[in-house]
Amino acid sequence: MTTTRTWANGLAAFAGMMMMVVACLQIIEGVVALFQNDVVLEGINYTFEFDRTAWGWSHIILGLALGAVGFFVFRRAAWARALGVVVAAMVLIANFMWLPYTPIWAIIMIALSVVIIWAMFVATDDD
Repeated sequence: MTTTRTWANGLAAFAGMMMMVVACLQIIEGVVALFQNDVVLEGINYTFEFDRTAWGWSHIILGLALGAVGFFVFRRAAWARALGVVVAAMVLIANFMWLPYTPIWAIIMIALSVVIIWAMFVATDDD
């Protein structure tokens, strides 16, 4: 195996593992939004203003989807990389809209989503 293939395979495995880690964080974020409303900031009215219960469930569902796709990326399923980009982009967008409520956490989740998307594009399917 060449160095380039080893690097690409390692990057794909990294992306799959990162997807599963971010999925766990996304689910935790959803559970916090559901049960700990005092952690979520109440500020001025923003364009993206949602009910926290609906928001919590959306984060949980996105986390479950990202975790499932991450598992298949880790197992090197060819279709999972494309779906991983889509789901990671959805997580990125959701956290961007969640930014006014938990700014630091949302920025961390956005950065991790960008890393996942980058890794999905850089890794190759070569064996």
